[in-house]
Amino acid sequence: MRYHNIQGMRLARVLALEAIYRWDLLDEDPEKALEDAIAREKPPEKIQELARKIVKSVVDNRDFIDGLISEFSINWPLKRMPIIDRSILRIAIGEMIANPDVGKNVVIDEAVELAKTYSTDEARAFINGLLDRIADKLIDEEK
Repeated sequence: MRYHNIQGMRLARVLALEAIYRWDLLDEDPEKALEDAIAREKPPEKIQELARKIVKSVVDNRDFIDGLISEFSINWPLKRMPIIDRSILRIAIGEMIANPDVGKNVVIDEAVELAKTYSTDEARAFINGLLDRIADKLIDEEK
């Protein structure tokens, strides 16, 4: 998979998404999957660092992240979600945890853009609404 048209920090999120998706789908080690993607794409160091930070956050906080998704996705169990949607949610929440200085709207907008590219039309609204509620909870907990 080549990402020629992806600029800036979005590439870090795409690389993180690939790693988390491969972890969920194939039970691959997510850090190794990320390093494979980095070796293939050869992004700048800043992009590599963000991708690693997101993946580490998801790995370190997976139970907490999955608990948040389950808590806020009423009538839509985690295991029934498409893997790509679950992966997008995980990396967005992982980024919110790892980079609280990045505004919630930026993270949510980027997750919606990933859903536009890799998932369905219905997923965009679902991901947007779910992440908005989860972000509000995370912000409340920081206070």
